[in-house]
Amino acid sequence: MNAGAVLLVIFIVCSALSIVTSSHAGRKLFVQIERADALGKRLDTEHRQLQVEQSTLSKPALIDAAARRDLRMERVTPAYTFYLNNKSLQTPLRAGKQ
Repeated sequence: MNAGAVLLVIFIVCSALSIVTSSHAGRKLFVQIERADALGKRLDTEHRQLQVEQSTLSKPALIDAAARRDLRMERVTPAYTFYLNNKSLQTPLRAGKQ
C-alpha cells in the first residue's frame, strides 16, 4: 500500500467514527425530546384536572358548606354584630380597659 491509500483508509475510518458519534448523539437528543414531550403532555393533563377541581371547589355553596361543617362557622346575625362609631375609634385603649 502506498501512502495515499493509507491516508484514504485513515480518512474513511475517521469519517465512519464521526458518523457513528453523530448518530448516537442524535438518538440521545431524540430520546430527550420524546421524554420532554411526554412530560409536557402529562403536565397539561394535570393542569386541566386542577382547573376542573378548582372550578368545582370554588363554588360558593361548597365553600359555605365546608365552612359550616369543618370550621363550625355560622352566618352573622344582627345579634352577633358589634358596630363601632367614630368616637370609639378615636379614643385610644388604655392598659386593662377595653
